[in-house]
Amino acid sequence: RWKFQPDPEARGAEQGWQRSEHEDAAWPEIGIDRSWEAQGYPALDGWAWYRLHLDLPADWPAGKAFLEFTGVDDAYLLYVD
Repeated sequence: RWKFQPDPEARGAEQGWQRSEHEDAAWPEIGIDRSWEAQGYPALDGWAWYRLHLDLPADWPAGKAFLEFTGVDDAYLLYVD
């Protein structure tokens, strides 16, 4: 489950939602296995934010890592901190 926040006016970036210190505790959770329309947001069209906090283990191998997305509709921006 990921944190999810609709951003129909596309103001999240200017408000710093991409920053790791941005407070997202009140954001609802959403699955990434289905569209947001199928999870309670049928009228949402435009931008929305997904956030996932994770800690990599100390023994995570150095080098390249790949992150794969399926089901992206139109476009996305990815922030990694």
